[in-house]
Amino acid sequence: MQDDLHRNRELISELYLKNYDYLVDLARYLGQSRDVAEDLVQETFEIVLKQQEQLQTINNKRAWLVGILKNRIRLKNRNVQYAQQLQRHLEQLYEEGRRDEVNLTILYGGCIGEDELRLLIRYYADD
Repeated sequence: MQDDLHRNRELISELYLKNYDYLVDLARYLGQSRDVAEDLVQETFEIVLKQQEQLQTINNKRAWLVGILKNRIRLKNRNVQYAQQLQRHLEQLYEEGRRDEVNLTILYGGCIGEDELRLLIRYYADD
């Protein structure tokens, strides 16, 4: 067991050294800044560490890394789009004078579900 863990760690180190620059360049090619690309590659290797028991069964490790990186990029882009939509929504509410609703959304929006947030807004913010 310890030998497998040690072997996996060595393999991950080797993968990191061989593929880091390639993955950063790929992330940059896919529209990310250098800093964000480096962060995404770090996140990719965090996932590799968590899934290291799969490492021995994967034939094309670079393709696996690229797949993980692309998924991280998609997730980041989705989160950015969501944040932009939320910001536009909050600005619209604020302009309409619905400041209580804006405050409740900011305070609880990421902590509770949409139904609970709507109920909270209806209870506290609606006249």
